Amino acid sequence: MERDESVLKRWGRVVDVVESGVLYMEDAERLILHQVKFPDSPDKRVEVEALLMNMVSDKIVYYSVSGVDKLGRLESTVWVDGVEVNKLIRDKGYG
Repeated sequence: MERDESVLKRWGRVVDVVESGVLYMEDAERLILHQVKFPDSPDKRVEVEALLMNMVSDKIVYYSVSGVDKLGRLESTVWVDGVEVNKLIRDKGYG
């Protein structure tokens, strides 16, 4: 598979995590996790949102942007402390 050099790569600080895992960045960007689907069950959704919040809230993260959804949010792969957040969430069954 060829690497797409047009993918945007950035650093930033997460200031908030809101419903369905939308990350609000210090520079006002909004990120959603690429290839991650949050559960419909309220209990499971709260569980995965809490995990995400604990991992990234008020931390500097590295992210690559693969697209923009219809709401203008950046579809991103996110890393914090060398851990790919998307993969960790998918490994918990939310892919």
